[in-house]
Amino acid sequence: MLARQLDYAPTADELPFTAQVMTEDLAHRGLRDKDCDRVREAFHALGPVLQRWPTARVILEAIPSAEPPHHALPHPAPNMERIAYDIADMRRAMKERFHSVFLPGESYNDYKTALDASKKSKEEFDAERLRLNGF
Repeated sequence: MLARQLDYAPTADELPFTAQVMTEDLAHRGLRDKDCDRVREAFHALGPVLQRWPTARVILEAIPSAEPPHHALPHPAPNMERIAYDIADMRRAMKERFHSVFLPGESYNDYKTALDASKKSKEEFDAERLRLNGF
């Protein structure tokens, strides 16, 4: 850091005292010897981007987390029986709550083509479709 000639950098004579104060400030914030690699990483990350000599606060903000990165657990194998049951259950619930004008397996384009071909009003056509679907 001293070689970077940052603003407010200590002189070579002041460096030991500056390092001691920085060490005490970091220790006061809970960092210990086991954290020295993380502190070193913070200095390496900050060095190229700083204009001024770093304070303990700047270093603390740049220190990487001590927690190991969380790796996603593998997805559990799908239970196909459970999935089929849930889909059937949703379909039953949908039939109880909603009534569709679409015939089974019919897309919107199929519905629209049949509506146009029927020459009926949308209301008449939909009423007929709802009767076909059991409503």
